[in-house]
Order: sequence, then structure tokens, then C-alpha cells
Amino acid sequence: MMRLFCITMMILLVGGCSQWSYGRHTTPAVVEDRTGDTILWLAAYRNIREMTPEQLEQKLVYDEEAYLKNQDAETSLRLALLLATAEPPVQDRQRARELLDEFNPEQATGTEVSMAMLLQQMLNEQLNREEREKALRNRLANGDRRITELENQLDALTSIEQSINKREQGSEE
Repeated sequence: MMRLFCITMMILLVGGCSQWSYGRHTTPAVVEDRTGDTILWLAAYRNIREMTPEQLEQKLVYDEEAYLKNQDAETSLRLALLLATAEPPVQDRQRARELLDEFNPEQATGTEVSMAMLLQQMLNEQLNREEREKALRNRLANGDRRITELENQLDALTSIEQSINKREQGSEE
């Protein structure tokens, strides 16, 4: 996941003059240098990953307050970044997804739109992975139940066989 993030951010750095689309909206080709903005978002991500749980809790309070005061693209994206990439208990992928679903690319810079797309992709991949893991856990649990059922049937058959053998031995005597 970190590799995907780094590759995508490098693409953002290299592809500064290309067009990016978010939903149905296409931003015009960006001519200005977005490298500085990209580096700031990378630094924000790195800082979140390096924070202690206490620092994450404090940042969550701060970012939520900032979001309540001003629900612009940057503050909503900062909160979504924190909720999507922080460790539990701060992590709340569902809320991050909701913030990104409400994200308005028309009010955002090209870098913010790119970051929102990256976060959305990351969350989708995590959701897909979690769904696959859940399906595998269910299959494993079903397999364990089936093994238990088969062991019980085998025990019952063994018991029946033993009682038949005892009857046959009793009849022979």
C-alpha cells in the first residue's frame, strides 16, 4: 500500500502538466508548479504515520474543529487523510469515504483533487481486501464446521461399528 502511495505521488510530481479527472469533472491542464503542494501532502501523510496514539487523538480533535469551522476542500481532505491513514482508534475509513464522497473538486486545487482520488483508490483497495479477508474467514469457519460434523459422523459410525462387532461376538459365543 505504501508502495502504491509513493508511486502515485511520484506520478503526481512528474505529471504536473497533465489533466486529472475526478468523477465527471476534468480540471484544465495545470501549468503552475504543483510540486510544493504535493510535498506538503506527502509530509502530512508521513507525519500522521509517525504520530503516537495520543498525538493522533489530538490531531483528530484539531482537524474536526477546523472542519466544523470551514468545510472547504483542504480541511475536508486533511480530515479524510487522517481518518483513512491513521491507526485505530483514530482510523475511521467509513467516515473518510463519506468525506471523499462529498468532496467538491471544483473548489479544490489540482493537487487536492489528485490527493482525493488517491485516497479514494486506497480506501477502495482496502475495502476490497477486507471483503476478501472476510470471505476467506467465512470459508475457513465453514470448513472448520464441516470438519467437526464429519468427525462427529465418523465417531458415530465407529460407535455403531463397535456395537455391531460386540453383537456379532456375543452371538458367536
